[in-house]
Amino acid sequence: MNSHTFTESRRRKNAFTLIELLVVIAIIAILAALLLPALAAAKERARRTQCINNIKQLTLGVIMYGNDNSDTYPTMKWRVGNPQYCFEMFRYAAVSSPQTFTIGPYNLGVLWDAKVVVDGRVYYCPSFNPSGDYVNYKDLSGSGANMDRIYARYSQNDPAHTQWPLGVKSVSLLDKGTVRSGYCYFPEYTQPTNITTSLGDRTVGQLPNGGVPLSTPSSWECIGGFKSSGVDPKKAMVLDVLPDADIDPSTGATINDFPHKTPKGSTAGLNVGFGDGHVAWQNYNPNSDGFNLTLWNDVWVSNKGDSLRAIIYSFQ
Repeated sequence: MNSHTFTESRRRKNAFTLIELLVVIAIIAILAALLLPALAAAKERARRTQCINNIKQLTLGVIMYGNDNSDTYPTMKWRVGNPQYCFEMFRYAAVSSPQTFTIGPYNLGVLWDAKVVVDGRVYYCPSFNPSGDYVNYKDLSGSGANMDRIYARYSQNDPAHTQWPLGVKSVSLLDKGTVRSGYCYFPEYTQPTNITTSLGDRTVGQLPNGGVPLSTPSSWECIGGFKSSGVDPKKAMVLDVLPDADIDPSTGATINDFPHKTPKGSTAGLNVGFGDGHVAWQNYNPNSDGFNLTLWNDVWVSNKGDSLRAIIYSFQ
């Protein structure tokens, strides 16, 4: 056997056959199918941890603000017919320095204005990523109601992350110039009261002054006078993203619009910051008021604020 024939023979023996290549490709595909869900789950766990840290900062920020302001917590913007108000921070008409508000600040916006929590990314859940064009304020529902509760909404023209919340593409694209947080602010008083929902009467915490808005300025629809000594330490105060209108109104709400998902894409639960400063994960439980689809439909479709109060009060 000459050297050329010997070399060709060795090359044939060392080369992969088509069947062997297909087997290797199949094994790689199987490994990828096994590893990708685990990788996605690990990423979600990391985002969930960051969300916990965000809510922890905000919850402690509210307590610190109260300590520095005669035992008084930030004013809460709230009206039964507008449950989305608890996400608002303030409104402005144009970018200016120093910033001039048209309404506010209130809710968690007070913490930013008072420089208690200055990093804008802390106010938004990293797992909340609704489908749509956040630059031009368009989402699946056509209302943009969820698009303004993500950090990127207000930093399109702010790649250095130094101008939030004034880095929006155009103030005219905002709903009445409104800046919203991703998280909800709703302290609960220890003194209980009853409200009526589609599921019957529910117990919730009383609001200061019986829930009557402050008379000045009247246009704010704000409830003031939350005293830290009266806030229930075992009830929610700062909550994870509570989806609003990222749904098709013709089909109703879907419970899977919550940001934190299982590997299969269903709702896993949410994070809640409580009156004593601690944060706890709330597992999805369809039998609890917190994840009851009837109550959520009241909020999503009918704008029933009392149903949202019942939902918030149920977390513990």
